[in-house]
Amino acid sequence: MIKNNIIPDVNPGDIVGDSPTFPTNAKVVGDELYLRDEEGNIIHGRSVDDGDSITVLDISYGRQLALIQYPTGSGYRQGYVTNATSIIKYNDNYSWVNGSTPEPVYDLDKETQIGTLDPRERAVILYKVDGMTAVAYDTGKGKLTKSGLVHYEGAGSSTGGGSFNGVASGEVVPSGFTYENNAEVVGDELYLRDENGNRIQGRSVSVGDKITVLDVSYSKQLALVQYPAGNVVRQGYVTNATNLIRYFNQSMWHNGSTQEEVLDENGGHLGSLDPYESATPLYKKNGMIHVVY
Repeated sequence: MIKNNIIPDVNPGDIVGDSPTFPTNAKVVGDELYLRDEEGNIIHGRSVDDGDSITVLDISYGRQLALIQYPTGSGYRQGYVTNATSIIKYNDNYSWVNGSTPEPVYDLDKETQIGTLDPRERAVILYKVDGMTAVAYDTGKGKLTKSGLVHYEGAGSSTGGGSFNGVASGEVVPSGFTYENNAEVVGDELYLRDENGNRIQGRSVSVGDKITVLDVSYSKQLALVQYPAGNVVRQGYVTNATNLIRYFNQSMWHNGSTQEEVLDENGGHLGSLDPYESATPLYKKNGMIHVVY
């Protein structure tokens, strides 16, 4: 592995701490995975169990080994496993979308270019570090067979999968609120849910919490929010209860005299706003205003 300041410098199988370096971003489903060294040799007595939530740090294109951190009784250990894409299920679902120009992909040293993502190509977000985004993406070898760092934040939409910015429902947002708070919860608490509307036990947004609404799903009527939870910020979905979510800038965006097309973050058509129709601005991104209406 190329020298870098991102991945802990430990031998495969060693403990890295009580928590992973980055939030877990995948789950082992269907079978256990034997732990290996960087050459692919099995480390006897070490394996990743079916059902373990893990952090994928890097995917070796040449050897098709995934460098991961996984939970054990004594802490999180680090090592390599076969890049079994049928068993490693990512929390993210290709939510990173490239813009209109090719995007260079860099190795973990942040300097060595190892590939390029095509315009509008999609990738899976692994984690964010030092202003860059680690992504896994498809190659001629198959789905999710290479990873690297990109500078572009991506134009992914939360409606495309189970996460936004690589954070699964209920998990901590490492860098805090992505955008300034734009709403407050009033009148009653809101139960946290996954992208399908299923409740996440033990998680809720309290009355009085100032939150950031990232997106509102028209079909499922779920709002994707970031909310304060003690000393951290968590992210997840809540029912789009318009009587409980009070926006700070309600109906403060006003359309002009012509119809305004509404786009998703990939440039796809979502709808339109009538002349002089009002909407509620949420935040600005990539020169555009995200509104709810």
